[in-house]
Amino acid sequence: MRVAGRAWELREAARTALCAGDRTAEALALARAACQLHTTPYGQRLLALALLVHGQMGEAYALIEQVLQAQQSPFPLPPG
Repeated sequence: MRVAGRAWELREAARTALCAGDRTAEALALARAACQLHTTPYGQRLLALALLVHGQMGEAYALIEQVLQAQQSPFPLPPG
């Protein structure tokens, strides 16, 4: 539980830095650290945003694709 709590703190710090207009590597490093400790869909989206703000479009796109694929149902319904 401590790991998840620490990851939440890191996500909060990353969110605060991004909302303050911080375009340095700090917000990105915080978001990365949070995902390494405890990955959540929200944390992945926050990391993708930090990557975009930091100009790392390719990595952000790959992460967004990964998040979208994970959200798809593992048992899709047949058409019709």
